[in-house]
Amino acid sequence: MAGALVAFYLLYGRNNNELVEKNRLLSELLGGLGLGLILLSLIFYNESMSLPSLYTVVPVFGVVLVILFSTKATVIGKLLGFQPLVGVGLISYSLYLWHQPILVFSKHRSIESQNISEILLLLFTTFVLAYLSWKFIEKPFRNKKKIDRNKIFAFSVLGSLFFIIIGSLGHFKNGFDERQFWFSNLLSYEFDNRKLGQQSWDILRDRSENTEYKVDSNDYDSELWFDLRPTKQRLLVVGNSHSKDIFNVLYNSKTASKRYQLARYGVQIKDLDRRAHGFYSSNNYLESEVILLATRFSLRDVISLPVIINKLQADGKSVFIVKRIFDFQYNIINFKNLADFQLSKLCSNSCDKNNSIEIKDKIDRAYFENYIEEYQESKSHRINNTLEKIAMEHHVQILDRMDYVCDRKNKRCFSMNNDFEKYFYDYGHHTLEGAQYFGNRVDKIDWLENLVRF
Repeated sequence: MAGALVAFYLLYGRNNNELVEKNRLLSELLGGLGLGLILLSLIFYNESMSLPSLYTVVPVFGVVLVILFSTKATVIGKLLGFQPLVGVGLISYSLYLWHQPILVFSKHRSIESQNISEILLLLFTTFVLAYLSWKFIEKPFRNKKKIDRNKIFAFSVLGSLFFIIIGSLGHFKNGFDERQFWFSNLLSYEFDNRKLGQQSWDILRDRSENTEYKVDSNDYDSELWFDLRPTKQRLLVVGNSHSKDIFNVLYNSKTASKRYQLARYGVQIKDLDRRAHGFYSSNNYLESEVILLATRFSLRDVISLPVIINKLQADGKSVFIVKRIFDFQYNIINFKNLADFQLSKLCSNSCDKNNSIEIKDKIDRAYFENYIEEYQESKSHRINNTLEKIAMEHHVQILDRMDYVCDRKNKRCFSMNNDFEKYFYDYGHHTLEGAQYFGNRVDKIDWLENLVRF
């Protein structure tokens, strides 16, 4: 919209060049401010910001100022008129079209981030292809003498039909299942992590008799799950999708089953600092004795946590915090996790029951190496340090999921069983098989010791 308004102004408004000449100092200042706003967004904007949003106004307004006030007569105009920069501008649309598939396919093939030499090679490839497509496709298409509107329309229709046919074939053939994959002889291995993710909700969906039971906003969470007879303590697991994982683990723990009645309330922790939230009036909350906060803590969650703990303790609840799990390597482009990449590497020739223990051991150790090498610099580490301080200040017990996920003494993190059934379907969410294994491990290492003492 901003670009359209500027275009109308330059086409039908007063002579912009004359205005810039008459107000030279002001134009220099506004052009410099515009470039500064663009650079500000490049330097300080990060992945934690929600974009597009009001933040987006800053660089957009910067661009508007540059276009309006940075003519050839100004310093910023001369800087941006530098020939190599103009050349990048000429091929910018082709750059835009090429960079995404190149980046996506390069990330698709590896779970690890590219090093600087790989990034430079990708950039070089992008620029070469952009130049070629600009010269041999974009420029000819802009020449009305060579290609008129009828030809453009014909090319568009044919191209669209081609991709519709290819896409439809892939869809209806279910990705061409008849292809011979390297994992076709791997016992119970499930390649589709999204399917495993859906299955991980089965326990709660069976309990609620709702196939649409999800992360939060479930009507069933406000119903009473507990038997009010004084048999077992009433434990309520609260949080996002990771509270589902903890619920599944405790569901499979003999220690937890003997000691507790379990219930879950799906909600983002940061939303609980709103006193009017339905959580505090829900039957499960009112009748619970122990609250277990289990989520993928964000900075906003952590900021809200002291107020929430005070509220819970004022209501007579015993509060426990479950630390944020470490994010194992995961490729969000193709939904493949570290186990998938390791299996494809180790099993490209042959994997079966005979060597499954050896393969599983190598993958477990790969998970441990990933954890040890990256945890200290990870967001999980920074947030968990803050959680420990908050827990100490508010006299709250804290539990570390990595205690049951990994065996630090033997340098392994548990990733799958001997039938190649994975324990994670992404960076850290548990599969049903994972929840079952970790439930047994929770008992083995007395992970619930502090809870049991309560």
